[in-house]
Amino acid sequence: MPKRLLFIGAGGLAHSRAACFARMAGVELAGVVSRTEASARRLAEAYHMPAYGTDLEAVAAQVQPDAVSIASVNAAHHQHIMWALEHNLDVFVEGPMVVSAAQAEQVATLAQARGRIVEVGFQRRYHPTIQRARDFIHSRQCGPLIYGEVEFFWHMAPPPGQPASWYLDDTQSGGMAVCHMSYGLNTLRWVLGDPQRVVAAGSSLGFPPGQVDSDTLSATLLYDSGAVGHIIASFATPEGFPSGMMKAFCPHGGFAVQILHEVCGTFWEGNDVIEVAPVPRAEGGGAWGGDDLQAQCEAFAQALETRQGLLNPPEDSAFELRLIEGALGSARIGQPVDMA
Repeated sequence: MPKRLLFIGAGGLAHSRAACFARMAGVELAGVVSRTEASARRLAEAYHMPAYGTDLEAVAAQVQPDAVSIASVNAAHHQHIMWALEHNLDVFVEGPMVVSAAQAEQVATLAQARGRIVEVGFQRRYHPTIQRARDFIHSRQCGPLIYGEVEFFWHMAPPPGQPASWYLDDTQSGGMAVCHMSYGLNTLRWVLGDPQRVVAAGSSLGFPPGQVDSDTLSATLLYDSGAVGHIIASFATPEGFPSGMMKAFCPHGGFAVQILHEVCGTFWEGNDVIEVAPVPRAEGGGAWGGDDLQAQCEAFAQALETRQGLLNPPEDSAFELRLIEGALGSARIGQPVDMA
């Protein structure tokens, strides 16, 4: 019998996820809850969901879901995840999972206690090129990791006369590092592994004082092996500025991979140079509808039966948020922060 899926949130990512889940015989798109009736109705009508509205309890009572897909504003993730876990539902939630390490620990603890799945929507871990980069580092065929980095820039300045995006409201998004850097950091950690220390510097130069706590953060990740990682993320970049590049090298090889939008790149393995072309986006999947988005949704649907095979558990998000909070703390005090 198909698993009944309730959507919480009805924005662009919810539409992209719904397009992926709609392709699966084992999932029934049963209903949607959103902050406005109109947005809930649009998603429900687009994917023929029988129930929609603004009252979570009422729609859930009508739908009787087995799992939820959460794409609400970041600050609401914790409330919605905890509600789902308390109702013994499995959870798919867009990244970031929550907006603080303390919230992440609460989610991880309750998910374990209830025996529920929580999968965070960092889909790049499911992309074959990113998996290839991970295997490249972990196989050590080209020697140990020396250095790896990610640049993750985004243009968030609103058009003249237009309101600022909710991403620039730290109370709603969690701040630039949580809601934006986390995507690049999640991919970098998946490939390189977890660092033991972090040292960082940040600034807010692109927006009026007080609008955001930090619009740019640069963090260096230090490993006990002597390897060094680096990530820089920013909202204060010109429109169209190149972004989303991940690079790493070992003594006898390395790679340079585009990780934002179309994933492609070059691998150097000894004397071999291998070009990796982009994977076509899934038909009807929208701007974020690449094969990794579809693959993650399929893995979640399968895990509803098998209870295994997922790559973004809540414990992983808890470490990621501790690392981000450590980087922000390091930027404030100008000293390294130990992740132990």
